[in-house]
Amino acid sequence: MDEEEIDFRVEAEAVMKDIGFTVKSINISSKLPASRECVYLNVLTKESKCLCVELSVLGFLVVGERFDENIATSASKYYETINALLDSISPGYCHSFGEALVQRLSSLQTAVDGQVNSPVPDK
Repeated sequence: MDEEEIDFRVEAEAVMKDIGFTVKSINISSKLPASRECVYLNVLTKESKCLCVELSVLGFLVVGERFDENIATSASKYYETINALLDSISPGYCHSFGEALVQRLSSLQTAVDGQVNSPVPDK
């Protein structure tokens, strides 16, 4: 495998870890073929919408509205990231992602405030 070549099975695992909290469920299809070049993900959105999403060098593509379904058409749109795809179809994703961002920023602010307000030790 070339240095620049991506193993999409590994990439799919990373995607599932990154966005798992923003959907009801996400897993690699056990019925559609998975390879280093292409993986299919079954995604259940917060709105209980079933999607089958192809992950390949072209990006993320909804290929079906049922798990393990691949009926993509030439009119289907590829997205550069899973975030962009979910942002376009799932208000629940947007809400979950926004809440997580606010929590992380709040934690960061608390940490910064703690450092700013802590006494400087004497030397």
